[in-house]
Amino acid sequence: MSEILLIRHGESHFNTKDTHELDSSLTQRGRQQCFTCGNFLRRKFDDMSDWKGLVSPFLRTIQTADIINRYTDCNFEIEWQAREFSHISSGYSGDTVLKIPCHKKQFPDFYPDHIPDDHVFTQKMETNEDLLNRASEFITELQEDDDKYIIISHGQMIYTMIYIMNGTYKVPIWDKKILNTSVTYFKEDNMVYFARFVNNGKDPRRESWEYVMI
Repeated sequence: MSEILLIRHGESHFNTKDTHELDSSLTQRGRQQCFTCGNFLRRKFDDMSDWKGLVSPFLRTIQTADIINRYTDCNFEIEWQAREFSHISSGYSGDTVLKIPCHKKQFPDFYPDHIPDDHVFTQKMETNEDLLNRASEFITELQEDDDKYIIISHGQMIYTMIYIMNGTYKVPIWDKKILNTSVTYFKEDNMVYFARFVNNGKDPRRESWEYVMI
């Protein structure tokens, strides 16, 4: 029985426009969102130690996974397929190459041994078709495994995977439905719920979730 949890990273300094660096760290509010998300998962699932954690190689997603791991005991590893959409909407333009530094020194358990500490992940610009093909291949592999996965990724990538698993093969228009630390749960290819963390500028330490179908 395949089960898949899709979780967007917590709020980053790039999200708040404090920096133009896409590979930025979580804000304090973003960290608190991750603690809230971890608590949410611990209440909803009894034992997640047998789940497989896959995380995008960006710093904000790794930091999110590191916090969630404290509540779930799920071991995470870097998954290049779960990366950010390298498109102009992600802060890139022209022929800019996406470069992501390795954060192995800070988070050694997330990386395989063969990746050196100074490794840099690189990726050229992607089209909508590139993203759709990447998301389709990635989610198909997971669905064929009959395992349980927690995937920490990015809004556009998650939104596209949700569409694919719901039978719609297109890149959706980004309309910010996938807020920071939103949780989407699929069981046997059916979306059980979409838990959207509702911030609305209020104290992020207050747990405020709503369940909607999209």
